[in-house]
Amino acid sequence: FINGTRSPERLTIPTAGVLSPQEGTWGLWVYVDSMARRQVANQWPTIFRIPGVSGAGIWLCHDNDTATWGLRTYNDAGAPSIADCSDSCTPDGWHHFVVAWKSGEIALFIDGVRRITITNPNMPSGFAANAYIGSYAGTGDFLNTVFDELRIDKIARTDEEIAAAYASNQ
Repeated sequence: FINGTRSPERLTIPTAGVLSPQEGTWGLWVYVDSMARRQVANQWPTIFRIPGVSGAGIWLCHDNDTATWGLRTYNDAGAPSIADCSDSCTPDGWHHFVVAWKSGEIALFIDGVRRITITNPNMPSGFAANAYIGSYAGTGDFLNTVFDELRIDKIARTDEEIAAAYASNQ
C-alpha cells in the first residue's frame, strides 16, 4: 500500500483435493454493512464463488436490484438454479454465512438459520482450480468488506452442526 494507491487484490482458495461438487460445506464470517448490501446496476457484491469447470459453479452474492442475498448454482451447460432470501436478516455487523450441498440439495444458512434450500440444483461436474472470496473472479463484483474464519468441509454439515458452530462462536 502506497499513500493514495492500493495494489489490486485477488483472494483465492485452491479447490483441488478440497472441494467436490458432490458434497461439501463452505462457511465464513462476513462483516455486512450498506456497502455489502448495495444495489447497483450490473454489480453483484459477491461473498464467494466456486467456479465450475465451465461456468459459474456455486455463487453466493447480493442481488444488484433487490434487497436479497442470492444463492446460485450452474451446471456445465450454464443452466442455473437460483433462490434468494431477504437481506433484512443481516443488519450491520458480523454474520455467519454457510452453504452446504449434497446429492439433491444445496442450502444457505445465515447465523445458524436455514434461509434458502434448492432441491435438485443444477451443479457442475467439477470445480475450476481456484475459488474466489469477496469477488466473482478477482476482477469485479467485489463485496468490499472484511472476512474471517473460513471453514471448508468435504462433507455437507447438518443443520444441527451448522447451528451449533454459529452458537459456539468458534
